[in-house]
Amino acid sequence: MTERYKASDLIIGQPFGEVYPPRLLDPALFPAEDGRTAALRVLALYYSELTFYRPNEVGKGPIPFQIPLKCIHVEAPNNDVDIELPCIVFAQDQDERYESTGFNSDLEEGTADKFARGTVLQVQYDQIEEFIVEIWSSNKPERRAIIAGLQKAMVPTEAMYGLRFRMPEYFDQMVTFVANSSRRPDEQTVRGRRIGTLRVEMTFNSVNLVSYTRLEPSVVVNTVDPGDPNFTTLVLDVEVE
Repeated sequence: MTERYKASDLIIGQPFGEVYPPRLLDPALFPAEDGRTAALRVLALYYSELTFYRPNEVGKGPIPFQIPLKCIHVEAPNNDVDIELPCIVFAQDQDERYESTGFNSDLEEGTADKFARGTVLQVQYDQIEEFIVEIWSSNKPERRAIIAGLQKAMVPTEAMYGLRFRMPEYFDQMVTFVANSSRRPDEQTVRGRRIGTLRVEMTFNSVNLVSYTRLEPSVVVNTVDPGDPNFTTLVLDVEVE
């Protein structure tokens, strides 16, 4: 069988982006990383711009501090040697769920020719994941300050709950982050490290850039001799809404 067919010849249905004449898209048009990574990089950038406040000595004002972007990891770091406290790690706790947007293709028509002439974004599915924001700090006051700051920072705007960002590295798609719960598991305290967690739900559209051609209606008219005995007149009633 493998000698007679290609798997692409056996697909039932019309592949997305198949146009005539065939057109190959430039690989440079596609992001080097997946939508999940692009989304978490935006969240990491946001966290790095926050200012937290930990308690000071009695009679003195709180001490402001930030967590540098290099200390916010979108995945678990390779080893503990390079970790500087405080830091934040985005840890995967559950599956990345894919939810269909419907039984037909869903094209974002507003993106036609936006990224390249003759292309449009096709929504594949809604990607939803609940992940863990792990907060690693050296003491309890620092952990309290970071958790309090993140709880406030997860709802920063009016008239909507949660965080919403554009993803410049993923076709400018929107990603939503919603904080669901938090924990302070002291049973995991080791080597002078305090851990806090924030459970966050992330949602965005998984999209793909495909080719398209515009529909160009045309009319074909056949004329006959009215004197022809076989000539008949056909009247069409057309309603336009």
